[in-house]
Amino acid sequence: MNRVLKLNLENDLWYESDNRVLSELLRAIDEEKPGFDAFSKYSFAFDEEDLILKELESGSYSGPPALRIRDRREFSSPTKIDRGSYLFSQLPLPSSSISLKFIIMPFLRGSREGTLYVRLYKESALECVMQLMMPLN
Repeated sequence: MNRVLKLNLENDLWYESDNRVLSELLRAIDEEKPGFDAFSKYSFAFDEEDLILKELESGSYSGPPALRIRDRREFSSPTKIDRGSYLFSQLPLPSSSISLKFIIMPFLRGSREGTLYVRLYKESALECVMQLMMPLN
């Protein structure tokens, strides 16, 4: 597991609501242009035997990388990652979403239930990353 940091988002991150699941976003990211940014929001909980993940929503943004803050008015069906404090880790893209449980279990650090964002970002033509973000309450 890569280093885990505390991330403070000063602004909401706005996206177009997207009905693609994480596995579809992972397959599509290679074809996207640099600046592509997408997320899947999950609820998670542990039962006696397993980690239960439920995908709640997803969003994406296709456009050039920019330093400006995206506004909700840019999207016909906006969704967002809320501003606030997050536990954060950046990793290489996984080979499939099936391995997601094994990737995120160490990141959850003993939390029994909560919300998790899995963000995919295409930094350049050759580099794509996955970011894990868990709100700190």
